[in-house]
This record gives sequence, structure tokens and C-alpha cells, in this order.
Amino acid sequence: MTKYTDYEAINKKADDLSAQLNVKVHAFVAIDGTEDNKLVAFIREPNRLIKSRAMDKTYNGMGFTAGSEMFEACVVREETDPRFLSEAPENDKFYMGASKFCGDLLILATNNTKKN
Repeated sequence: MTKYTDYEAINKKADDLSAQLNVKVHAFVAIDGTEDNKLVAFIREPNRLIKSRAMDKTYNGMGFTAGSEMFEACVVREETDPRFLSEAPENDKFYMGASKFCGDLLILATNNTKKN
């Protein structure tokens, strides 16, 4: 697992993955203790069906479940820090943060839909 110390390298990796996977890849960064210890999750932009299902759940008051499902479906597992994928209770904060980030991506998609 690559240890990232600067945001430029993180953004470059997300751009490289976007080109490789032919879909926009977002980087989510969590800090564990100090700024020098960055954990990174790379998350593919969800497809239309995943967004639709997540929007349905969000409208039914299940926003966090929607974000968690989006994370599970879209995380680039082989490039993501394993602590995001761990079920150990001490790593829940990383998983929950990444799930919230996915929910925020959904909110952006919803806001763009309402504007058009």
C-alpha cells in the first residue's frame, strides 16, 4: 500500500486511476493522528443505477445506508488503504467517513439534477 504524504500525489493517483478505469475517480483522505499519516480511499464515480438506488434510499430517510452501499460498490479496493475495508471497530471511523463522502457525492448529483 502506498503511503501518501502530499495531496498532489493523491490527486495524481486519482487522475491516473480515472484514465485507467475510464471513469472519474475521487480520492477521500482521512488523517490518522497526524497530517503525515494520510489514509486514502479511491472511489469510482457511481453509475446511473447505483445513483438512482442511493437517491431512492436518501429520499426515504436512509442516507447513510445509501452512502455505505455506494462506497461498497464503488471503492477501488486494490488501491485503497485496507483500514477503510477492515471490519475492526477501531477502523470504523475511516469506513464511516468514506461512506459519508459517498453520500456527499450523491448530494452533488442530486443538486445538479434539480438545477437542470
